[in-house]
Amino acid sequence: GIHAHISMTYALQQKGEPAWIEVVEKIFSIVFVIEIAIRVAVLQDIFFIGLDWKWNVFDLLIVTISTIQDLTGLMGGWSRMFRTFRCCRLLRS
Repeated sequence: GIHAHISMTYALQQKGEPAWIEVVEKIFSIVFVIEIAIRVAVLQDIFFIGLDWKWNVFDLLIVTISTIQDLTGLMGGWSRMFRTFRCCRLLRS
């Protein structure tokens, strides 16, 4: 996608990624955390036992791992994989 194109372009020019990319990623992370918190609060038990419980758990797992990664900076190359999963969340919606 766009992020891959920008990353590749800057890597070929031997430059770091622009700071705005990090800001956009943080904004998306915050939006996803708010969304999952609202869904858990509204659906309560149904979140884990309803028809879409598998997707809900998948979303919760991705948001949790992404948040931990954002807060700690851990997981190095794995963060790209979680960005891909976050894109999958958007496509599923």
